[in-house]
Parts: sequence; C-alpha cells; structure tokens
Amino acid sequence: MNKSIKKLTIFFVVFTVSALVTSCIEKPTRSIGQYAGLSPNSVVFESTEGFNFVQMHNDIVDRLNEEGTDIFYITGNTLDIDGDNEKKEIHLTFEVFPPTSDKEIELAISWMMKLIADDAAMQQFKYQAASTESFGTVWNDYSLVANVTRQQMQSNDGKLIVYPSYNKTINAGAPIPFEPRAIIWGDDYVEEED
Repeated sequence: MNKSIKKLTIFFVVFTVSALVTSCIEKPTRSIGQYAGLSPNSVVFESTEGFNFVQMHNDIVDRLNEEGTDIFYITGNTLDIDGDNEKKEIHLTFEVFPPTSDKEIELAISWMMKLIADDAAMQQFKYQAASTESFGTVWNDYSLVANVTRQQMQSNDGKLIVYPSYNKTINAGAPIPFEPRAIIWGDDYVEEED
C-alpha cells in the first residue's frame, strides 16, 4: 500500500508541476490561418512599444512582389512606408506617373492603407486587419500622412513640366474619405457593387 501511495503522490506532483508550467507558457492569440495573404517571409510578433516601420515597409513590398502585383501608377522604387510611434503617425510616400488624377492617387492610397492595416494587425494583435467593409482599426489610433509627387516630364521643346503634388493627412479616429471596397484591377479601378 505504501508503494501505491508513493506512486500516487509522484503522479500528483508531476501532474501539478506540468499544469503549472503549461499555464505559465504564453499562448498565441491567433492561428496561422489568420495571416492569410501576408508574406510568408513576414516575421510575426507582437510589440507593446509601437510598430517596427522598417519591418512594415519590407513586409508590404515583399507581399506586393510575391503576388506579382504592380502598384499601378507608382514609379520605380519610390514607395516608402515609415512612421513615428510617439506622434502616432504612419507616413506613406510615393511618386506617380503623370497625368495620374487625384482620384487614381486616392485609390492607390486607400489600397496602401489596407495593406498597412493588415501588417499593423500582424504586429499588434489588438488591431483588426482591413476588409471590404473597413480599413482596419489601426486608423483609430494612428494618423496617415500621405505625400504623393507626380514625376516631372520634359516637353518636346525641352521645357520641364512640373505637376502638382498630392498631400493628404487623415487624423486618427477621423472618418476615412475613401471607399474600402474599391479594388484595383490592372491599370484601372472599379468599385465593387452591392
């Protein structure tokens, strides 16, 4: 009987210790399936000190390259995503080919806002990714500062043609003046119908 009490005691101690160790291990709050569409090279981590904007920029560029998606109208390697965690700002900068219209630039900005929101949700689990119904929840806390320049052209007579730039700031928590359901289709855009 002594041996069975010892075995039972050892079993109870091992069970209790394993339960304590298991409860101390931090469990992920998301499954891998929730990261569908993000670059497989993306590093998934949760930061409590704000965003890693270098990682965000690289993740989005990698995602665009892996999907074979041309960022319509955006010239060369002019896309830059950066930010300031203290000011709670995300900066989006790129250059477009003229004569790109303001509406086309706004479409490109809205598309990039959704990609940024997806990456923000990957870096900080408190944020929701974008969908066809919303731009994600990062924009409740962070402002967007978008600066878009139009590439300069030279006329046939050698004169430099300078096109106006497009600058837009959307303050944190403010209504986003773009349609989240607008999608990119080749070199044109369409707005999804209900």
